[in-house]
Amino acid sequence: MLETLTVTIGSGIAVAAIRVSGQGPDARHAFGHAKAEYFASFLDAVLILITMILILISAIDRLRHPQPLENAWLGTAIAFGSSLFSLYFARKLFRTARQERSVSLQAEARHLVVSAVVSLGVVTGVMLTLLTGWQRLDPAIALAAGLMAGVTGIAILADTLQGLMDSQIGRGSLAAVQRVVADDAAELGITVLAVRTRAAGSEDFVEVVVAMPDTWSVQQARAASDRLERDIAALQPGRHVTVALGGGVPDAAPAPDAVISR
Repeated sequence: MLETLTVTIGSGIAVAAIRVSGQGPDARHAFGHAKAEYFASFLDAVLILITMILILISAIDRLRHPQPLENAWLGTAIAFGSSLFSLYFARKLFRTARQERSVSLQAEARHLVVSAVVSLGVVTGVMLTLLTGWQRLDPAIALAAGLMAGVTGIAILADTLQGLMDSQIGRGSLAAVQRVVADDAAELGITVLAVRTRAAGSEDFVEVVVAMPDTWSVQQARAASDRLERDIAALQPGRHVTVALGGGVPDAAPAPDAVISR
C-alpha cells in the first residue's frame, strides 16, 4: 500500500515536471524550463527514502516483537502481482526515458524497480516464513529490501544534484562535438579557444569560443560561425549551439589539435 501510494505520487510529479520542462523560454527563464525535471527526480528520491525509513521502522519492530502472519496467501498473491506490474511498466519507462532523454522518467522507472523489489521481498519473506516457521525471517528480508531502496534513493539524489550543477554532456557526445570542431577548424582556418558544454534535463548546450584570422571580413567570420553551428547542431537535433568570437589571430591555418575542452 505504501509503495503504491509513493509511486502514484511520483508519477503525478513526473507528468507535471515533463509538462513544465516542455515550455519554451520566457521573460523570466531565458534558457527554458528543462531543469524542472530535476525537481521531479529529487522528489522521487525523497519519496523512496521516506519509504525506506518506514520499512526499516516496521521491520525492526517486527524483529523485536515477532508476530504470526495473517492472510499470508492473499497478501503474497497481491504482492507478486504488484511486482510484475511494476517491472513491466519500469521496462517501458526506461525505454521511453532513453528515447526522450528524460531525467524524471528515468527516476520514476527506478522507483518502480524499487517497488518491485520490495514486493518480491514480501513474497520471499512470507514463503520462507511459512516453510521454516521462523517468524523473524520475514522482517529480516524486509529490512534488506528497505536498505536496497535506500541505496537507490541516494543514487537518484546524487544524479539529480549532479545534473543541477550543469554537468557536461556525455563523453560520447562530447567526443563527437570535439571531432566536428577540430575538423571544421582545420578546414576553415580558425583557432578554437574553448569548447564548453552543459546538460539541462533533455536539452544540451554547446558553446564554442573561436578566434578568426585578422584579415577576414565580417561576412567571412559570420559564414565560418554559421558553418560551425550547423555542423555541431546536426549531431543531435534540438541542441543549442553558440559560437562566440574570442579575438583575432594571424592569418594562418591552426593545428587540428587546437581544440580545448573545459
